[in-house]
Amino acid sequence: LEASLKAFEVSALAIQACIASSYATRGCLAAVQRASTALVEAGVADVPFLEAGLAYVVDGLYDLLRASAKSMALVVSARRSLWLRSWSVDMASKSTLTKLPFKGRL
Repeated sequence: LEASLKAFEVSALAIQACIASSYATRGCLAAVQRASTALVEAGVADVPFLEAGLAYVVDGLYDLLRASAKSMALVVSARRSLWLRSWSVDMASKSTLTKLPFKGRL
């Protein structure tokens, strides 16, 4: 039970880091896109590669954010199963409660 709580906390920390990193990277991408013509005129030839790299990092952070959120949902589901395990009721009722979908947004 303690391990699931730690897994939940680690996923929450990953989500916080993803959000902060994604926010900063999106800001950098927007700044590069706004200044791309001035950079090209100044002789910086790698502007398209810089834009593509920043876009790739932003997409990767978004994917990591979604995976961390799914991990948190699975930890909640596992804790629900552990909580129901010691409940002295028929298996059909436990199974029904365990199979309830996660009602939230990922």
